[in-house]
Amino acid sequence: MCGIGGILVFEKKEKIPLESLLNELAAGLRCRGPDAEGKWTDDRKKIGLVNTRLAIEDPKTGIALPVRTPQNKLVLVYNGELYNSEKLKNTHLQQAHFATKCDTEIFLKLIEKNGINFLNMMDGVWAFALFNKEESTLTLGRDLLGEKPLYYFLNSKYLIFCSEIKPIRKVLKKLRVSTEAWGTSLFHAFSDRACLTRGTLVRNIHKVQPGELITWNAESSHGRRWHAQSFCAPGDFAMPISEGELCEELKHKMQKALQSRIPKEVPFCTTLSGGVDSNLVNWLLGEHPNRGKGIFAITNPRQIRETSGLSENDVVKKSIRANPLTVKRIFLKDPDYEKNFLEAAKFSEDGIFCDGVGAVACLAQAARSEGAKVLFMSDGLDELFLGYPKDVASVCRKKTTSVGLQKLRPFHRNTSKAALQAIFAQEILQHQGALPACWGELSASYSRPRPDRALSRFYCRYSIPNYTNLRADRGSMMHSIEVRQPFLQKSFVEYCLKMPLSAKCRNGKETKSILRKLLSEHLGPTIAAKPKVGMAYPFLSYCARSTLALVKETVFYSPALQKEMFQRNARDFFVRKENVRELWMAFCYCSTFENQ
Repeated sequence: MCGIGGILVFEKKEKIPLESLLNELAAGLRCRGPDAEGKWTDDRKKIGLVNTRLAIEDPKTGIALPVRTPQNKLVLVYNGELYNSEKLKNTHLQQAHFATKCDTEIFLKLIEKNGINFLNMMDGVWAFALFNKEESTLTLGRDLLGEKPLYYFLNSKYLIFCSEIKPIRKVLKKLRVSTEAWGTSLFHAFSDRACLTRGTLVRNIHKVQPGELITWNAESSHGRRWHAQSFCAPGDFAMPISEGELCEELKHKMQKALQSRIPKEVPFCTTLSGGVDSNLVNWLLGEHPNRGKGIFAITNPRQIRETSGLSENDVVKKSIRANPLTVKRIFLKDPDYEKNFLEAAKFSEDGIFCDGVGAVACLAQAARSEGAKVLFMSDGLDELFLGYPKDVASVCRKKTTSVGLQKLRPFHRNTSKAALQAIFAQEILQHQGALPACWGELSASYSRPRPDRALSRFYCRYSIPNYTNLRADRGSMMHSIEVRQPFLQKSFVEYCLKMPLSAKCRNGKETKSILRKLLSEHLGPTIAAKPKVGMAYPFLSYCARSTLALVKETVFYSPALQKEMFQRNARDFFVRKENVRELWMAFCYCSTFENQ
């Protein structure tokens, strides 16, 4: 895991302080790469690249950053992990010379030898920029499920890209370019808690889409977009398979995905929530010499008991007895952890108005205190196995109307129409009130015989990359921790898309049926049947009173809410006791754009 950034100047006569601006990008990336840093510029000072490093593979060996081929024919800045690097190295690079065992060097040599379309042979996650000196081109790329973010600003004069949005804004400020909030994305951030498509909250700063490659010629701002990766078309299994055989095969696939992501040279921790997904991770990982503690985050010391009669704490106790695991309990309302939420809110340009970012930051802080550099999470199973009750109801009860689709989990839609009317001016409501354009894609495919597959593919293309993964990445990088998501491995996702509907949902009600059956063999049926709780309760419902008062004061007096896009009385709406979710979203916006 690393941080990357760079600047490409298109106009020959345009003069900018390139070195100084690269330093600005590097300063904003040090939390992503505290172990090493390097910068490179071409002879004409028209392109500059920066790379910081969080050393996980071959951590004791230094590496010159950015990584380059002889004569600087190719220059690479890279943020990611290549999990099948050794296999590819032994198969395709037998004669190559390597200065380190770092997968960044392997990644570059594979691209140099086989071309950029070789990405489809790689099992890994990445965001990268590749400068080709001979062709005078710069290519940006992001992995298929968007586990690593990459943002860019583009106009006729220059391209600025970075792993974070805040450093781009600071560079643009020095170049006297406005970075004010964009009404379209802001509406969807309040409505959906995410910008599901290309945009961010800042006008003209965009996300590289998952699986996308964009190439610019050094003389032109017109980029070419294409994809070197894609999911195989889903179909049924080649032969009928019994439920027992399916359980064993699924267990094997999950173990394989987990084992491929275990770091060999640095300690790692796991999350443990008491839910089905995290229990599967902790069980199937087994014992390992680098394995650290399971991090159990508690929002409320009393932990609300669910309909199964078990609290999260009850489940964790049973998990400890059944797994080779020690647990570190953290209380999110403790002052040492609570500050993560307030800090995370300041970096919400991506449109993720979710207090889950702060919760991930708390988990990362706890992992860091244990000496770990990697944190295993279990995202993706809800999206692949109908883990959300609303999705089950829609798929199994054939709710295919436009109103029904709007209530599906990919769009979140947690903010009511009445709340949006209290927040935004009428002009914004008239022009921005529609669903994101990507909704049409889901609507068109949802009426086919397997709507569950259409829904899962939609998650993989939009919601997982641009909500789930951005949330995990932003929170974990606050403490220089790499999150690994084993159940988002491309081959595992393709396998899950072939699953029969009966494996995902039994009797039209039970969520994640096959996963619950698998877990019941290890922890018993009571825990396996436990309903979903969610990642976190609303932060402002359990934080300290002084923190709640600070948040209300910040929102009420923020000049950011005086923009024409908001209702005059919006601040009064936000500070009402019953509107804590909307208050937190407003706090994220105000903290991010306080100086605009």
